[in-house]
Amino acid sequence: MERIFTIAMLCLVLGGKANGQALRTLEECITYGLENNLELKGEVLKMRHAELDLSESKWSFTPRLNMYADAGYNFGRSIDPNTNQYSENQFFNHSQSINAQWELFNGFAKIKDFKSRKLSLQATEHNVQARKDLLAFDILEKYCFVQYYESCRLTMEKQLDYSQKNHAYTIELVELGIKAEADLYQVKAQLEKDKFNLLKAKNDKEKSIAELKRILNLPIDIQLHLDLQVLSEHDALLVEAMLEKKLLEKYSPALQAKRINFLSAESMLKAQRARYAPSLGLDARMNTGYFETNLDELGNIIRFQEQFKNNLNQYVGLNLTIPIFNQSSNRLAVQRAKIDMAVAENELAMEKLKLSQDYQDSFREWKALALETVQLKSQQTAEIIALQKAQEQYHEGLVSIFSLLESQNKLSATENELTLAKINYLVEKRMLLYYGGIRFWE
Repeated sequence: MERIFTIAMLCLVLGGKANGQALRTLEECITYGLENNLELKGEVLKMRHAELDLSESKWSFTPRLNMYADAGYNFGRSIDPNTNQYSENQFFNHSQSINAQWELFNGFAKIKDFKSRKLSLQATEHNVQARKDLLAFDILEKYCFVQYYESCRLTMEKQLDYSQKNHAYTIELVELGIKAEADLYQVKAQLEKDKFNLLKAKNDKEKSIAELKRILNLPIDIQLHLDLQVLSEHDALLVEAMLEKKLLEKYSPALQAKRINFLSAESMLKAQRARYAPSLGLDARMNTGYFETNLDELGNIIRFQEQFKNNLNQYVGLNLTIPIFNQSSNRLAVQRAKIDMAVAENELAMEKLKLSQDYQDSFREWKALALETVQLKSQQTAEIIALQKAQEQYHEGLVSIFSLLESQNKLSATENELTLAKINYLVEKRMLLYYGGIRFWE
């Protein structure tokens, strides 16, 4: 009994985990994708790298402190570090030193470099956000493909059911001698075609699910449901209010990244130019040592503690470095920084143009899809009536089987086109909302 209870509890736990991972809505898929997509994780790691670059630039304002120590034996003819004279004896010597260096002024190059790296980090953060937004729309696209092929599957099932009934009815008419056997073969061919179309719709759906799972980095079965709704008048007015260009430039993370990259390149150019200026530094050193050749009046080696104190020397001073010629490295660095700045400026202009064009294309497509959806609905209604009339006339022997099959195929094609138009309409609507600063998945 206890064993059965344990197995039952285990099944409940495993079943709860499986259900907890099932993704049914678009928002759930996007949330999961933002947390698990591998390409996005790579962008986040790049941002971490930029954070370390900024930290490194910040620490460059602090002094450098280093300690050195050496110990060893001298053999044969060598210079005694204590007396700076040649010695033929073997002896042990040990020295220690602490050096501190602090750059006081370098033409404000470090300040400008710090500003540039700080801007680079901000640009990287915007790039990460832009990658998240792109991933969200990629998931939306894959999700909509799944919904589209599911709708095609339902349409093909309805079409197949209609063809099966029509096939059975035609068999009766042929047996009664009302219809020719050729009509039966035409109906049979349509039936097999509908079976193939249904199979293809199922395969296309499975392929779309696999593509969605791949972009989500999700290796388990998922459940999907997409609610296709026509925009309300409120939503339409909201989209109309987004035509202002300022909103586009304000909420686009990709454009913000390009703009900050330009400012970063400009600051880096100033940092490179600042290296033409002289630099002033502060140096401080403290040295001491122990030598076996350092003897007292009785000829005994002076103890380590006493030598450490007696040999201690200190130094504090300033150093001035004036760059005169260093193989044109500074000049070439400035030229490269100018080119980088020009590239960043050009990329900024290209991104502005692309953003404006993309918005205009989306808005034009959105309006066109709204009209197409209305027209396709009217066409669907007309073709439903046409199919009903064709069915009645076929039963009465007034039209051929070709007219009936043509009406049947037209209705199926229109229903698929209507579904696709609705899905594209939804995608373009959400794209326009995104241009206005509204992320539909948040």
